[in-house]
Amino acid sequence: MITIDINSLPVMVNGVGQDHQQWQAWLDGELLCTAREPLFAAARVLQARGIPDDTPIASRHKGAAHISLTSTFGKAAKLTVRDNRRGVPKIVPFETYPDISR
Repeated sequence: MITIDINSLPVMVNGVGQDHQQWQAWLDGELLCTAREPLFAAARVLQARGIPDDTPIASRHKGAAHISLTSTFGKAAKLTVRDNRRGVPKIVPFETYPDISR
């Protein structure tokens, strides 16, 4: 099992005035990503580096001894968090967006 350490950043306020907590995902002293859903985002980063889909992944708050979330890389990489119409966060399938720079 690969365990990701997460720590929170100060709450950011976006253009419409909603608060969005950002988290950093760390592995062995390396910052993998900064995201609203650090376990899912870190899974995508490490999956792109060749970690097999069936490898277990876990997250814990930096400095904590207990695990907060677990999954496998294959399952976690397919998920993200989005707010519904009422602003309630929901776990939903991750969608890649087309590269508009071309």
